[in-house]
Order: sequence, then C-alpha cells, then structure tokens
Amino acid sequence: MIIKDNIDEFYSYLTDAGNLKGYAVKLFLPESINELNETVNFCFLNNLNITMSGAGTGTTGGRVALDGVIISSEKLNKIISFDEKKLLIEVESGVTLNQIYDFLADKNCFYAPNPTESNSTIGGNIANNSSGARSFKYGPTRNYIQKLEIILSNGDVLNLDRNQKANDNIYEIIGNSGRSYKFQIPNFEYPKTKNSTGYFLNDGMDLIDLFIGNEGTLGIISKVTLKLTEKPENILGFLAFFENYESSLEFVNYLRNQKTNQNEKLCRLIEFFDFHSLALINKKMQSIPKLAQAAIWFEIESNHENSDAIIEDIFTKIQEFTNLADDTILAQSQNEHRLLTDFRHALPLEVNDIVSKSGFRKIGTDTAVPEKYFKEFFEFMNSTFINSGIEYVIFGHIGDCHLHGNLFPKNQTQFEIALEIYKEIIKKTIEFKGSVSAEHGIGKIKKQYFEMMIGADNINKMKEIKKIFDEKNILGIGNLF
Repeated sequence: MIIKDNIDEFYSYLTDAGNLKGYAVKLFLPESINELNETVNFCFLNNLNITMSGAGTGTTGGRVALDGVIISSEKLNKIISFDEKKLLIEVESGVTLNQIYDFLADKNCFYAPNPTESNSTIGGNIANNSSGARSFKYGPTRNYIQKLEIILSNGDVLNLDRNQKANDNIYEIIGNSGRSYKFQIPNFEYPKTKNSTGYFLNDGMDLIDLFIGNEGTLGIISKVTLKLTEKPENILGFLAFFENYESSLEFVNYLRNQKTNQNEKLCRLIEFFDFHSLALINKKMQSIPKLAQAAIWFEIESNHENSDAIIEDIFTKIQEFTNLADDTILAQSQNEHRLLTDFRHALPLEVNDIVSKSGFRKIGTDTAVPEKYFKEFFEFMNSTFINSGIEYVIFGHIGDCHLHGNLFPKNQTQFEIALEIYKEIIKKTIEFKGSVSAEHGIGKIKKQYFEMMIGADNINKMKEIKKIFDEKNILGIGNLF
C-alpha cells in the first residue's frame, strides 16, 4: 500500500482533463484488491468520504475530490484471465484500454468499445458507461460487461453476473456477507439516444446495469469480465473532405442508412470535424485540402473478396457530395489506419491542451439528440457559437447524432458568456428529447443540467437508491447530485 498525505505529492490527482480543481487530505494507492478492501473499510469506520480516481482522463470532475480521501486504482492493473473460445477477458479495474488493446493485438478478437482516450481505465469507463467512435455499430461499454465485482462503502462485496433479473419487480442483491440490498425501479423514461446520465433504471433490467454509469456513487469496481468480439477480416478507413457543412451532413445521412447483406450497419464509425477542428489538427498534420470546410471519417468492415467493390462504390458515392473526392484518404494497412486514428485523437488532445493553458475549466458539450432533430440542432449550435465571438471547435460521433462543441474563453467575461451558451445548448437538447451527456457522465459540473433533464423528483428517487448501497453517504460526493 502506498499512502501520501502531503498534498504537494498528489496535487496532480486533484484535477482532471476538464480542469476542475479539488481538495483531499490523503491519497491511497492500493496494490491489490485486498488492500483496496482494507482501505474502504478504514474509510467507512472513520467516516471519511471516498473519491475513486482512475487515469484522470475524465472531463466532468468525477475523480476530483472535494474533501476526504482519494483512492487510486492505477496499481490494480492486472489482466487476470483470458478465454479466447468464449471471447471473455477478466481484468482489475485499473487496467487501461491500451493494456487491453496490446494484450489482444495478436489474438483473433478485440474489445469493441473504444473511448477516445485509450489511456483511460476500464473502471473509469464502466463508471461512466463510456463510449467512442465504434459505438455507432457496437454500442457503449454497458453492452460488453459480463461480470462485476463491486466493493460497497461498508466493505461488503457484490458479485454480479449478466442476466441476473428482478423478482416480481423487487430488485434484490445479496452481498458476500449475506446482507440483502433491495430496491424498486422508479417510473421514468430516458432519452431514446446515446445516453450516460445517472443510474440505469429500466423495468426488466439486469442487476449489473445499475452499477454501470454510477460514477463512483454506489460502489467501487474492483474486477470486471468483458465480452470480446471476433476481429473482422478487413477494415476500410476513409477520410472524406467537403466544401460545406450541408453536403457533409447529407453524406452522413447516406452512410447512417446503409446496411450490409446481413442487415447490419455498413459503417462501424462515422466521425465529424468542422472547419475549426481541421485548422487545429492541420497545425501538426498538414494534410488537409485548403478548400475543406468539414471532414467525415468512417470505417467499413469487409472481407478480402468484396473490399475492392466497396472502395469503388464508396468513392463513386463521395463524388456525388463533394468536389474534393480526389483528396479522400483511404486506409487499409495498419500504418494507414494509425494515421487516421492519430488524426482523430489529436483533436481532443489539442482541445485539452488549450483548456489547460487557459486557466478556465472546460466548456464542452456532450449532447446527443434523436436523428430527426439532428440537422436543426447542429445549425443551432453552430450559429450560436459563431455569434458568440469565442473561439470554438465542433467535432465528434455524428453517426450517433452526438457532437462535442468546445468553447475556449480567454477571459472571465467570455467564460461567463460560454456558460450561458452551454445552458442554451442544454435547453435545446432537452427540447429535442436528447441526452445532456451521451458518453462522459454528469460528474460535478453537469448536475444542474442533469436535474433539468430528468427533474428533481427523479433525482430524489436516485438518491434513495444510493442510500441503500452507501448508507453513510461517503462515496463519490458531489457526483450526479
């Protein structure tokens, strides 16, 4: 066990990629799950608030303690077991996505969810039900969680398997201690979009789903078993450029609705970059045509027999939407795919660097709306940002109607304007029956917008469920509520 009680030695744990700053009296770095359990018991007996810390890549302040102690999962980084036949891998919660990707590199399977920050931990991904570009086809983290080991604040341990259901609408979980934890499902509807806001509460839900997206407020994830996916035979990547937003959105509409012969989505990811995003990326990559106002990156899974036909069809279709078709970048080899992945990942890194240097916390949207409202929503966001006079970029998972609009205020006046703009974007999202957080969670900085979305009564119902599993209310203080 590593323990640090000099704040100067763990100052970097008091912030995250969103630039929110916090405070704690002590940092614990358990080096085994037994030590994690011992630490939790110590905090429970001494009434110390606990904030769990992963890799610090979050953007909503979820890992930023407001008081009490921090427990970091970074030393819990073991891959426990792997079953290639059953396509399952068991890992500790501090294992990073990069570790999983590296371990599976020479295997015939892969982990389908791909949150943009590959240095993030699997525990953090589960806490927020994170998703990424490939969620367009494969869905979010939730879809790939088969088993969870959860340590409650009282030290009790829950072992949850997929397909454990309620009994007569009463949900009951029995801890390793023999203690029973019962709750009922509140009656309210989530947006019918990509969504990562609060507790997953649906009739007929699996018990395990309550803890996916709980943001460290119900229990501490110690171990997880993940479902893997067979690797496709071939992947075709395309980066297409457009002279205007209108044609890029029309092309996305075309891609969204294309199916394979097996009636699956043709594309596994569809990503959007606005003009300002391209300008930011071009500072480092310098491979963008001068007339480009927008770009769409998309990937298609194929086999060796049909790849050439798909490429020919796609290039023919791109020509219908843009005069920059000849500038389209095609990726087939590993190095070519890495170029496009680096292109996409360079943008949030540049954004976070700007935020870090500005001295202001991040003002970035994480909203998703139903497809029928998307074009109107995009035009509203873009025109609002333009009229603000504040530097900005808009990019993200356009296949899921989910964009990140980031404002970069340079002074206090602009920061206050940016907060008002953010609120207007949230209002429009709710008007269109969308989600105020599609993948990054609520954390500490989106609580008021969460309440705007689901209402105070439903917030109180979630708080009641929290009391059942966290009787002293010491976990994840400030997250969600």
